[in-house]
Amino acid sequence: MTFSIPNLLSLFRLATAPLLALVFLVPENQNIANIAATALFLLAASTDFWDGFIARRINQSTSLGALLDLLADKLLIVTALLLLLDAERAPVGACIFIVGRELLMSALREWVAQNGKSSTVRVIAVGKWKTGLQMTAVPFLFYAGDLWALNTLAVGVWLLWAAAALSVWSMLSYCLALWRNE
Repeated sequence: MTFSIPNLLSLFRLATAPLLALVFLVPENQNIANIAATALFLLAASTDFWDGFIARRINQSTSLGALLDLLADKLLIVTALLLLLDAERAPVGACIFIVGRELLMSALREWVAQNGKSSTVRVIAVGKWKTGLQMTAVPFLFYAGDLWALNTLAVGVWLLWAAAALSVWSMLSYCLALWRNE
């Protein structure tokens, strides 16, 4: 394995998922847990931008790096959503759409790879917006309190539903692109 900075950032994001569960579930004081989970998630989410940016900037984009990035994103989001569902802060329907899309896309990527059609499952803009909305919604839901005059829980729920809508849209876009190339 190449221990480049982008790959190390993705590995950090992978390792953050179980750590996120610990900082959210273990503390006795829920306010401390909320703040710690919010901060940790924001730190991990920021590495999603930086690993890709650095890899492109120093020309270190690799198939391993792409896989690590994909796995890290999925593990981080699914872990966060499960924790938030358990805390009754995330709407079940939105989580089902988001996780269902991720499972379907993983299966689709596997099928496409086996059939030599990997160019039809490239990242599209709506997929990036979906990820951005998810990464924005989750910290609001972890914080779950008032921030200035803002009810972060309400904002987080709204953003998560928007991310769920984009999840369905991006999934349909990928499926349509695959169908057209079939």
